[in-house]
Amino acid sequence: MVLNWTNGPALLCGKTYEVDVRTSVNGGLSWCFGPAGTSQAAACADPEAWGKVCNVTINPCASAIGVLSGMDVETTNATLAMYPNPNRGDQLFVSMTDIDNTISTVTMDVYDMTGKRIVARTITAQDGFVNQAVDLNSELAAGLYLVNFTAGEQVFSERLIVQP
Repeated sequence: MVLNWTNGPALLCGKTYEVDVRTSVNGGLSWCFGPAGTSQAAACADPEAWGKVCNVTINPCASAIGVLSGMDVETTNATLAMYPNPNRGDQLFVSMTDIDNTISTVTMDVYDMTGKRIVARTITAQDGFVNQAVDLNSELAAGLYLVNFTAGEQVFSERLIVQP
């Protein structure tokens, strides 16, 4: 579920947060809470009222799976993280760990849902790690994309959501 979290610190993978719940009927300009079945005016009469506290758990950070040539698939200790995701299409931070130490560059290809490659970048790897900001230069319209990273024989894939 996309939480549209844009303010405050980044939410941590695998962590559970206690969240106070309120509803907005106007896209977040104002917030309200009221019992089910009441009118919108009655439900939003008390701007300070909050709903019940519930737990929200952020999914664990995904471990990447290295795909070798042919049909052989081997699980490695390599990991891939892209953030922020959802993104605004301007800058994407990429972190990869435990890739082959002999690899000096990683290619990044962004595909739309029709399979058309929209963006291609080359990222520098050093000592088996990548930690780099990638400028997307607002080349991506709002939507869902598949991002493939190729590090030698390893291929990593992750979904990217771009919001306006």
